[in-house]
Amino acid sequence: MSPSSSSSSLSVPAAAHTDALPTSSTDPGLALRRLLAEPDRWRPRLDHDLGPHAGAGPVRVLLEETADVELWLLRWAPGQGNGWHSHGDSHGAFVPVLGTLTEWVAGSTDPVRPPRIQGQRLVETGHVRTFGIPHVHHVINASPEPAVSLHAYGPALTEITRYAVVGDLLDVVEDRRLGVTR
Repeated sequence: MSPSSSSSSLSVPAAAHTDALPTSSTDPGLALRRLLAEPDRWRPRLDHDLGPHAGAGPVRVLLEETADVELWLLRWAPGQGNGWHSHGDSHGAFVPVLGTLTEWVAGSTDPVRPPRIQGQRLVETGHVRTFGIPHVHHVINASPEPAVSLHAYGPALTEITRYAVVGDLLDVVEDRRLGVTR
């Protein structure tokens, strides 16, 4: 499956598509759709240069943080990914506002067995991808063009677990508590 690329102009989708409906005002999906509908809250934080970036992962910009929700903007160069990870006790959502991202997902029905890679999906511009707990994934910009996405986590991220691929299974390589150093 080859990811499609979007035009290089940044436009706010008229209506965002969602995987699930929000249940409260602190729901990351709802917070993300509100952010998406107000581009003046995030568009000024974009660099005009969306070309190659230093480092293996996307450039992250914290937009807003409350006790209930964190809102981020990520800029992805072609080929950049964020590695296999989970978000602790936080629910999340993300939406590409430029380009298309590929999300690989892993899971397990048995809490004592390691997660198994289950497949991938394309997340296109304007599609809000929501997820609950637990959720293990790897997001990558597999297209030849830069991408930009908005992300929301609720409650605010306090831990992240990183995984390494062993065959079609994932092994924990880091379980880290996040501090408030921004």
